[in-house]
Amino acid sequence: MEKPDHLYEIFDAQEKLLRSLAPIYEHNEFFEKNKFPFNLDSRHAQEEFRLLAWRISEEVYEALEEYDKGNVNEYREEVADVMHFFAELAIICGVSSTEVATGGDANMLLPDGGDYLAASFDRANMYPMRLTAQQAWGLFLTAFAHLMMEFKQRPWRTDNRPSDPGRVKHFFGVAWFSFVTACICTGIDASILHHHYFLKQQTNQKRKEDALKGVSDNLGFSQGK
Repeated sequence: MEKPDHLYEIFDAQEKLLRSLAPIYEHNEFFEKNKFPFNLDSRHAQEEFRLLAWRISEEVYEALEEYDKGNVNEYREEVADVMHFFAELAIICGVSSTEVATGGDANMLLPDGGDYLAASFDRANMYPMRLTAQQAWGLFLTAFAHLMMEFKQRPWRTDNRPSDPGRVKHFFGVAWFSFVTACICTGIDASILHHHYFLKQQTNQKRKEDALKGVSDNLGFSQGK
């Protein structure tokens, strides 16, 4: 029996959530958010990438706050938030879960498929690192910054500086390896990450349903109901 790919499950759930937000985005006049994956070289798209990068950085900071307080469940919830935004960034960039796990390197593909989440943690465990939480997450943010530096278009520039899709995938892979390493160094394994991602997904689904109800109520009011 073929084993499930838990990383694909996360990416698939995240994409479904993003697409289900379309009515909310349209109601709030964020029309472009529904048209992903985006053109990597679009200046507007790259500003969206940077917005998500900032949100990822915020979640890392919040995770470290909870870790320092010894709040295990709260820490894991914040790490799940990092996973949510990281997956979202990859999705809107058009980078698949497999490409994230392999950095786009065909030599790293698992034979006959497989669980890329478990494989990623197994790979990182081959290079054990004795790092503090701050050091481990600092390495992730450094790797993540290298990824974001691949997006060179700016609103104030008039020349064209296209991205290299191969390099983008490579640095997604480096950032992902660093993320997994930070998880391992702070007591999170593949099953814990998967579990807490889907726990947070339930919360996000409830928030979406509440927001959709608000959209429906507003439309009803505007139509005189």
